Amino acid sequence: MQEERDLRYPLDAHHQFGVRAVLLLQHDDRVLLKHVTEGGESVFIAPGGAVKFGETGSEAAAREAKEELGLTLAPTLVGVVEAFIAMNGANYHQLLMVTTATLDAAQAARLAARDLTAFDLPQDTVLAWVPVEEAAARLRPQALGRYLFPAAPFHAVDRREVAGGGDPL
Repeated sequence: MQEERDLRYPLDAHHQFGVRAVLLLQHDDRVLLKHVTEGGESVFIAPGGAVKFGETGSEAAAREAKEELGLTLAPTLVGVVEAFIAMNGANYHQLLMVTTATLDAAQAARLAARDLTAFDLPQDTVLAWVPVEEAAARLRPQALGRYLFPAAPFHAVDRREVAGGGDPL
């Protein structure tokens, strides 16, 4: 949903550009992800949302963590993914500001006890702590999986989500 000051721009009915912050939230050897089904396939996406004008990627991720999960965090920017995604009959070109944060046991326990229906999440949202290896294999866009391991690139391009892997337009 478009909110005031979001860096999200429709080019036409089938093409949109946006800048998003994603949060790879880790605890032990697991990552907190949203479980979704795309085309009958079970995949995961990272929590996050649109960066607002004047906001850094880390600031946007911290705001989204508060709005979506009730967490006060100071995420670290670890990279940028240029993602070309085809979804619901539209093509998206997104700059994903990839951030990470690690929860300690007490924070993870508080998160598990929260009623997430009180936060800014779609009603059908399913969150899961996913083992890092599984998350890397099923995370969309797939380039995000690289940021779950040491020595991740700072910049990655992911065109695999566009039919044919070619020009998204």
